[in-house]
Amino acid sequence: MAESKTPLVFGRRRAHTHAERMADGCVHVLGLFAGSVGGIVLIVVSLMHGNSNKVTAIAVYAFGLLAMLAASAAFNMLYGTRFRDVLQRCDHSAIFIMIAGTYTPFTTQFFDNAQAVAWTVAIWMLCLGSIALKILRPAWFGRCSVALYLLLGWIGVLMLWPLLTSLPMFAVLALMAGGLLYTCGVTFHVWENLPFQNAIWHGFVLAAAACHYCAVLDGVVLRNWLA
Repeated sequence: MAESKTPLVFGRRRAHTHAERMADGCVHVLGLFAGSVGGIVLIVVSLMHGNSNKVTAIAVYAFGLLAMLAASAAFNMLYGTRFRDVLQRCDHSAIFIMIAGTYTPFTTQFFDNAQAVAWTVAIWMLCLGSIALKILRPAWFGRCSVALYLLLGWIGVLMLWPLLTSLPMFAVLALMAGGLLYTCGVTFHVWENLPFQNAIWHGFVLAAAACHYCAVLDGVVLRNWLA
């Protein structure tokens, strides 16, 4: 069919063929399904084996994860909508919500009260400030968005020592692996001439999110399971 070979062009990004859009759509559907099931599992297990503080932190994490997956799916799959610019802003903003949400179970569970509040508030303020920048200064944001994502993603290195002394080694390795996958995936995000580049990039995102999910499950939800 002629339509299946015709790429769509939005803004300055390379046009994607029908096959590329279908592959990317499959990745997003898989991510939404896995994220929804995984989020429910985390919350149910937390309700069974955690206090209200832990349940709230896990709910925030699950919300951030699903917000990122849903916003990305809407932006990348709804090609013909006149709300595409709004969906793009939601997509970019949801990434910051996911970053802050991923930090939350660790900042609230592995620091004393003052440090927990300080770290959690600082991370959320940085992410909300970045969202405001995206809304108010979209052109400037576009030039530095990748750097902002990576900076906020790796700022957790500053809290690495308390986590090393508190988390199981598997959870620490999963956190680091997730960060490396996100970072390596950026190569494909900017490599627009590569066939199926968008699907590959989002595959890296899913793999990284899965690593961080395992870290939350092992290091926070199942922590002291037998205690």
